[in-house]
Amino acid sequence: MIGPWEERRRLASGWSPVSVLVAEVGAATPSFYWRKLSEAGNSHWNGEMWYWIFLWALFSSLFVHGAAGVLMFVMLQRHRQGRVISVVAVSIGFLASVTGAMITSAAVAGIYRVAGKNMAPLEALVWGVGQTVLTLIISFSRILATL
Repeated sequence: MIGPWEERRRLASGWSPVSVLVAEVGAATPSFYWRKLSEAGNSHWNGEMWYWIFLWALFSSLFVHGAAGVLMFVMLQRHRQGRVISVVAVSIGFLASVTGAMITSAAVAGIYRVAGKNMAPLEALVWGVGQTVLTLIISFSRILATL
């Protein structure tokens, strides 16, 4: 187990948080997890594709749910229980979309890894924000009622 000073030193020298976590979990980890982010161009995307896709999906979903929450809070501010209902609704919706984003990000990264394809940062943006856009389209359409 590495100490907190070693963890801070690794993070400050360009290691990703996932690499530090993998380094802490087991001593028998393969050496390619120990690479710095700055080495070999975009090679760090191979091990952490799901993480970056998930981050884009997380922040785009946070933006969408934040805007919906503000709208609900403003529209229901005079209602006696409206503020509580809006907080609960936004929280449940956000947690459900984050859980789905985690699963689909891992699936997309797994397909990329099996295919032996590298992922550029812009591709992670497209996949992550695309998940949120697709969730919005499905949510506002009536396709769920037909299932």
